[in-house]
Amino acid sequence: MKFSIKTKLILGLLSAIAVIMVGIFSLVALNFSRQSQQEFIRSGLSELSHVAYSINLFLDESMVNAELLSKLPAAQKLDEITSSHVNTLQPTKGKVGPEDHVGLALVELFAAMRASHPAYLEVFAGTQKGSFISDLQDSDMPAGYDPRKRPWYMGALPVTDRPTQSKAYMSTTKEAVTSVTRTVTRGSQVIGVVGIDISLRKLTDLVKSIKIGKDGYLVLIQDDGVILADSRHEQYSFKNVSEIPQAYLKELFNLKSGEKTIEIEGREYLGLVVTSPRNGWKLVGLVEREEIMAPVKQTVYELIIVAVCSMVVLSCIVWVFSVIVIVKPLRKVDESLAHISRGDYEHRVHHTQTDEIGTILDALNRTAEVLGQNINEIKQKTQDAELKTQAAEQAKHEAEAATMKAERAKADGMLQAAHQLEGIVQIVSSASGQLSTQIRQSSRGADEQSGRVRETATAMEEMNATVLEVARNAQQAADMSHQAKQQAQEGAQVVNEAVKGIESVHTQSVAIKEDMDALGKQAEGIGQIMGVIADIADQTNLLALNAAIEAARAGDAGRGFAVVADEVRKLAEKTMTATQEVGQAITGIQNGTRKNIHNVEQVAASIEEATRLSVLSGESLKHILEFVQMVNDQVQSIATASEQQSAASEEINHSVEQVASISAETAQAMEQASKAVADLAQQAQHLQALIRDMKSQG
Repeated sequence: MKFSIKTKLILGLLSAIAVIMVGIFSLVALNFSRQSQQEFIRSGLSELSHVAYSINLFLDESMVNAELLSKLPAAQKLDEITSSHVNTLQPTKGKVGPEDHVGLALVELFAAMRASHPAYLEVFAGTQKGSFISDLQDSDMPAGYDPRKRPWYMGALPVTDRPTQSKAYMSTTKEAVTSVTRTVTRGSQVIGVVGIDISLRKLTDLVKSIKIGKDGYLVLIQDDGVILADSRHEQYSFKNVSEIPQAYLKELFNLKSGEKTIEIEGREYLGLVVTSPRNGWKLVGLVEREEIMAPVKQTVYELIIVAVCSMVVLSCIVWVFSVIVIVKPLRKVDESLAHISRGDYEHRVHHTQTDEIGTILDALNRTAEVLGQNINEIKQKTQDAELKTQAAEQAKHEAEAATMKAERAKADGMLQAAHQLEGIVQIVSSASGQLSTQIRQSSRGADEQSGRVRETATAMEEMNATVLEVARNAQQAADMSHQAKQQAQEGAQVVNEAVKGIESVHTQSVAIKEDMDALGKQAEGIGQIMGVIADIADQTNLLALNAAIEAARAGDAGRGFAVVADEVRKLAEKTMTATQEVGQAITGIQNGTRKNIHNVEQVAASIEEATRLSVLSGESLKHILEFVQMVNDQVQSIATASEQQSAASEEINHSVEQVASISAETAQAMEQASKAVADLAQQAQHLQALIRDMKSQG
């Protein structure tokens, strides 16, 4: 199937545009999909980290409170507690007797702490002597209860420098519970253990209420693999991940942190894992991949619609551009060549173009004009030669007739006939001389015409060389536009690398901002803890004052207790003073943190603006690259058209050579006519000789 230049040009440009747009939109869709998934993973892990931070903050507060209890002056007298249930034979109440002054003081502190912390179920202490006290005064204690044999007591003994947390367990009220314990030492000797039972219902409810995305959910797993909370599968609570029928939680539990694609009930899910560095608990987020890709698919559909609309608009632009700028001028060239091939040398192409096609049209107009003039001259000379040849032939026939009359005149009167023939021969000789002169002139004219035709052929060859030069220039322009395209591609690549670098800096700045936010929250958490310490110090001071008042009422019997109460009051005052100093330092840290957060936000905003400008630069370079590609294709099409015009010029040159050949044949015919006239002159001379003989004989 043959296509016109317009069709080839339009198909070529549209194909190039289609390939470029498909490539660009495919790359954009792929990058958008990858970035969307990475952003979802980043935001999901960040959200899990915040939840893990909240859990750690909750447990850390209990750790601090346990540490605080172990450092109280009253706790240093833990071995003086007399309340014990070791020797009981029947269940008893856990109430502390009035004679146990140290126990009563500690129970009041324990009760105040539990009252200020709704998640605390019980605050208690056990001693190395077997004594036990609890803020739950009405609790039932089993017969022979020995705290030294309980898991919470034995688990705390190996660690004497910090609080410890026990494994979570299911209480009788069907809620998750964990214990925080701290050994109480005097010097290097352990005299007892203080502990706090903490309800994890608030944490498990928090985990169950949080959703990742629209339908994603969280799973809280203990460091030993026990599932503490799973909002989607309540039946998995307090089961080990190795005990459930599906293996996806075991796979995610073996992952320290990060993401992994898993399959649940035949559907593909993305699992996100964050591990707490403090206690090894794992937060697992599960979200269906179809939910992650839903906005990506919607965006891809919109991009496809934009691409199709852009293709339609660009197709119209290319069609109009090719018709107006290239096809119409080429049609003028084709029209001019068609007139020349039909022998119509009077047709002229009128145009206003100043480019290479305009130069070709001017050359075609000049060629048609020169060819018309040369052909007209050849026709005129040929007609003159034909007329003169006919005259020569007629004169030859007349000479032959005269010869025959001369022979017949020998019988009738040779002399008279000879005289008459002599006159005729003179006329014939004169006519043949004139005819010979005219034939020579015609021959010179034919030679001159042949020379002009050769000049025309030379001019056509020069025009052909000009067309070839135009084609070479167009090809050079195509090469230069290709080089410009490569430079634009390199520039686009540099801009893309710059955008990636800025995006990396932006990601780091966002991470710094999140770290600063976390630092601010931790500082606020410390401030809250210091507030609790201050409240405890106030309560201790109040208790010391009450104790001093009661000691004063007791008289001499309460002097020793009054001294202890005064020491407790002094320690409470020192604690309040230290708490105020620490609070001032924490306030300074918080103010500095807020300033740093504000500065980081400004830096992040500046980086976002730089990212936006870099993306705009990349898009501009992409547009330049597309325009250079279009120019390259158009110049290539012009080069192709110039080559076709060169072929047409070759055909015209061939036609001119044929005309030159005809002119040469005409000149040769004129030479033959000249020879015929010369032969006629010789015959006339011979006839004159015969006439002279006849005269001499007569």
